[in-house]
This record gives sequence, C-alpha cells and structure tokens, in this order.
Amino acid sequence: MAALNPCKRFWDEKATCPLCQRFFTEPVMQDCGHNFCSFCINKFWRESNRCICPLCEQIIQPWTMRENTELVSLVVLAQELSARAKEEAEARGVCEMHQEPLALFCKDHEALVCVLCHRSMEHQPHRVVPVEEAAPGYKDQICTSLERMRKRREEITTFKANTEKEHKGLLKQTAAQKQKMEAEFRQLHQLLVEEEKNQMVKIEEVEKEIARKMDEVMTSVTRMLSLLEKPIQEMEKKCQQSASELMQSVSNTLQRGQKVISIVHRFFCVTPFPCALKGRIRDLCDINPFLKQIRDNLVSEFQPQKGIHQVCLGVLGAINV
Repeated sequence: MAALNPCKRFWDEKATCPLCQRFFTEPVMQDCGHNFCSFCINKFWRESNRCICPLCEQIIQPWTMRENTELVSLVVLAQELSARAKEEAEARGVCEMHQEPLALFCKDHEALVCVLCHRSMEHQPHRVVPVEEAAPGYKDQICTSLERMRKRREEITTFKANTEKEHKGLLKQTAAQKQKMEAEFRQLHQLLVEEEKNQMVKIEEVEKEIARKMDEVMTSVTRMLSLLEKPIQEMEKKCQQSASELMQSVSNTLQRGQKVISIVHRFFCVTPFPCALKGRIRDLCDINPFLKQIRDNLVSEFQPQKGIHQVCLGVLGAINV
C-alpha cells in the first residue's frame, strides 16, 4: 500500500474530530486534553447518558469545557492545505490520500477514487465502476447541457437583433410623430406655443424611456452572454479532455451549467418594452386629430368681424376642454 499523504496524516491527527471524523466545527477542549466538535460531544453525552470522554472515559464536568481557539486556526490552515493537496492530486490524476491513480468512479459520491479507496469501508457499499465505463454517460450529459446553452446563446443573439429592430421602429414612430406635431404647432403659431412645448417634453420623456429600456435590455443581454460564455468554454474544454480529466469535478460542472441555464431561462420572462410605454406612444398619436380640430376651429373662428382676442380665447377654451 502506498504511504499516506503526510499532510493527510497531519490533519487527520490534529484537525479532525475523533467522533465525526471531519474537520473540527467549534472545537472544545475537555479537562483530559482531548478535543471534539461541540455538537459531537454533546450528542455523544445525550446518547450515552454519561458525561465522559469518548477516548479516555474520564468523567467530564460539562461546564469546564472551553473553546479551543488555537485549534480553530489550525483547522482553517488544515482545510486550506487539504483543498490545495486535493487540487494538486487531481491535477496529477492520483488519489490525494493514497497517491494511487484515480482509475475508478464512485457513482454514489460522483467522485474519482483509487483502488485502495474502493476497498475502504467508505466506498465498499457504493456503486464503483472504471472511469472509462462511467465517462460516456457523463459526457452525454455535458454535451446535452452544452447544446442547450448554445441554443440559448443563439436565442439571445436573435432576441438582441429583434430588440434592436423594434427599438429603431419605436424611435422612428416617435420621430414621425414629432414631425407631425411640429407641423401642426407651426400652423397654430403663438397661440399654441406652450402646448407645443408640453407635448415635446412628453415625447422626449418617451424617447428617454425607450432609450433607458434599451440600455437595460442590452445590459441584460451582455450579462447573459457573458454568463453563458464561461461554462460553454469550460464544457467545450471538458469534451476535449480524456475520460479521467473529464470526470474530475464533473458534478460541479453540470451543476454550474444547470444554474446558468436556469438564470438565462428567467431572463426570457422579461418584456423589453412594456405595454405601458407603447401605450404612451399611442396616447401621443391620439393628439393629432385633436390638433387638426383646433386648427379648423381657428380658421372658422378667424373672421373679419371677430377680434384676435376673441379668437385666442376660443382656441384656449377648446384646449382646456
């Protein structure tokens, strides 16, 4: 059997709780000098109905336990070393604990293991198969997820083009509406100067709202494309890797891909230009017949026998109505 990793022996002996066999969580020290997770030792006492040390069986007074702050720092260091050692071992394609090739895949843990890990009590009851046998199924899953994300990327690109087209159309509508209004207001001249200003302000507000909505949509589009790009590249790279490399962290890869797909799916529930905004444009269009009526009234009212003061009063009265 290959020698155990020295770092592994270090954190197993110094940074691991004897009861749960995991890194200490809120470690407490007893009078006998032994350390345990606070939760683990209290659970042990409840189940055994005895306040004793599980290792030396010395009777313990619960109130004498104290938090081991030095051990907390040691556990943090051990966790960092463990994570680094795991990454280095996976990069070499060997088991972190036994330094043996990661030639098997545990379906229950969805993790690569070596032959010695497979013989351990932890993995004996699990479904363990050779890496080459497990890889095709996961590769199919990755390819399926990759295809879905590519499809989403294409849909977003199409959505972007359609939105830009709609954006131009809406601005064209407002530009045309502005020209019509300006023509009508020029005919009314000074009598409708203030009303003209008010309507121009409304149009500019709509234009600003359209531009603001467009900026929001394009920002979201850019974010969605950026969000998809990294997992797509990661999965494309995965598809080119060997079976052993492909199976490393395969579950995390699929989970990240699914999370991105869910986020992008929610993106398509958003309407780029709300009906209320389009309704404001229609409201602006509705004023054209009203302006024509005012002009006609002005022409009919402007008779030689009537003074300009009376004409102005009649027009302003029509506007207020």
